[in-house]
Amino acid sequence: IKYMGLLIGVLGLYNWKKLSQPIRIFSLYWIVIFLNEVISGILMDRGLNLNHIGLVNSLEQLILFFFIYFLAMRKPTLKWSFVILVSCLLLFDISFWIYDGARSKSIFILAINSGALLCLCLYHFYQLIKTPVTNVLNIPMFWISTGLIISLSVSVILYAANHYLYPILKDDLIDLWSFRNYLTFGSYGFFLYAIWLDVKMSPTQT
Repeated sequence: IKYMGLLIGVLGLYNWKKLSQPIRIFSLYWIVIFLNEVISGILMDRGLNLNHIGLVNSLEQLILFFFIYFLAMRKPTLKWSFVILVSCLLLFDISFWIYDGARSKSIFILAINSGALLCLCLYHFYQLIKTPVTNVLNIPMFWISTGLIISLSVSVILYAANHYLYPILKDDLIDLWSFRNYLTFGSYGFFLYAIWLDVKMSPTQT
């Protein structure tokens, strides 16, 4: 799966000049995620705690996606609302990490952050409905939001289930995690299509 993410990033970098600003940041996000995966592999080989890199991944995702949607929605009035919300989430995440970082599997933080991003995607859909457009299917961010909603919805459920049900059932929910990976892989198709669509709509293509 991580190589699909790298493909998204490389495709975005290759078409950098043709992309809109939100899609450029989206492409960079996948390069950052791939580099984090490489670092995680190195840390794992050395037997080091991966909780720290997991927290960094989550914080990066939170910051970059709120920035992406701020650019996409083009509403200056959202600036301080987003800044305050992200700051509160970061403060909570870092406080939780300081309190329980060495022992925690970061599942709780991942659930909170994924839930926040899911709400952000739904808010973007709401804005699209309110805004008169020719066809939402021609908006690249619509496809990115669709892919994110698919992957984040399952992730939030699994993070919560893993946190609350595992101690009771002693079941690692491996089948559900595999199902989540399949959906995540499918969501990458939406991301690739969004980049292709953004390139197609670029003024340099006309």
